[in-house]
Amino acid sequence: MEHVREVALKAGHGVVDHYAETAMPLVLPAIEKGLYDEAWRIRSSSVHLLGDVLSKITGRNWKIYSGNATVDDMDEGTGDKTSEAKIGEVLGTERRNKLLAAVYMLRSDVNQSVCVASFQVWKSVVRSQLHTLKTILPTLMDTLIECL
Repeated sequence: MEHVREVALKAGHGVVDHYAETAMPLVLPAIEKGLYDEAWRIRSSSVHLLGDVLSKITGRNWKIYSGNATVDDMDEGTGDKTSEAKIGEVLGTERRNKLLAAVYMLRSDVNQSVCVASFQVWKSVVRSQLHTLKTILPTLMDTLIECL
């Protein structure tokens, strides 16, 4: 069964690689929905695919590691001002804030795989954690309340 999941995730990566730029309105809602799924494997895959989408938008290439890594094992990624601006420009401020709020929340997920992947996406995109949290705080609070 695990091989089927791996192949499905690789297919998802292929879809993002080929269609993220041209079919963003079709690809992104499915990924967003998966971020809040009850099944941890779907949340984990959705975070990986979101990382791919954001990588495509920014033009930066980063690797989201799977496996036995922990948050402490990861080097802190460095987002930059240009990347943040590109994401906001392509997705719009509201959607960017919703996605970053979801990624920030998933850093505290009960499953280590989801936690590590979301930590990596966060650090790869965000330049200043404090500044970004101030920016997304209203959206983050609304999202947390909705999830209760």
